[in-house]
Amino acid sequence: MMGSKKIVVLTLFFLFAILAAGGCSKKVQPAAAPPGPEKAGVRTIAVMPVENKTDDKVVASYFREAVANELYMKGYPKVPFTFIDNKVPPGKQAKELSPKTAGESIGVDAVLYPVLEEVKTSYRMVRASTTVSAALVLVNAKTGETLLKKGHKVSIANYDLTKRRLQMKSCQELEPAFQEIAQSVLKTFPDGPEYMGKPPVKNTWEWF
Repeated sequence: MMGSKKIVVLTLFFLFAILAAGGCSKKVQPAAAPPGPEKAGVRTIAVMPVENKTDDKVVASYFREAVANELYMKGYPKVPFTFIDNKVPPGKQAKELSPKTAGESIGVDAVLYPVLEEVKTSYRMVRASTTVSAALVLVNAKTGETLLKKGHKVSIANYDLTKRRLQMKSCQELEPAFQEIAQSVLKTFPDGPEYMGKPPVKNTWEWF
């Protein structure tokens, strides 16, 4: 009998010791949520005129539109291009304005500078090779901090029997190429205050 009582007492002692150790153990805190656009102070973004480093003076407007549309799809309200452009003094380029000056005059939290680096098509026999390269630079207009700086390149091949038809096909591919660049660069960019879709799997600022 005495042996059985000792076993019971020892068992209860070990149980209490285990429970006490569990109660004193440090609780694991959940990981902090990544900073969204509101914490970063960015709710409105102005897409500035494109810095066009190519010889094509027409396609820059299509690239700017693609970038603005992608931001809109991510929940950022559109700021009219005409309103933005009117804030750029005559004879100056958008890149000559400081982000703070541009942000204050337009009334936005951040300014985005699109840079069109290359739009080139080469022809060989029945093949046309088109390369489109561009980058985006996003700057906080209040702090001057660069929030995003990233580029992307798209290569396209088309085939046809005549050069004229190859030229037409290559031109038709430019708009989808600009959309692909905008989507790729802004892929990890956090959704804006008006986003109505499903929350992204990864919602973090991409620092460069």
